[in-house]
Amino acid sequence: MKMLSITMFLAALFTTIAVIIFGIRGDDRDWMPDHDHNFLSWSYGLAVVGVFFEWMSAILFWAESRILYKKELKREQQMFNLEPTNIKA
Repeated sequence: MKMLSITMFLAALFTTIAVIIFGIRGDDRDWMPDHDHNFLSWSYGLAVVGVFFEWMSAILFWAESRILYKKELKREQQMFNLEPTNIKA
């Protein structure tokens, strides 16, 4: 879960950078070919919504990994030793 949350954070970061760059330079004459037909449409809006949900999923995966880590620590503390330590005869 921890690796998944790290991967999601990286994906969200790179997607955010891509959406910002396209939003700033999308209408630039020198950046994209055929600039007269390049405009921000519904697909750009869906990309922005997707970035938002990507950040939310990264945060939720991180929270879940923390919960699982705490459960694992609690389970390790509650384990019983099967061999008795001091036996009185």
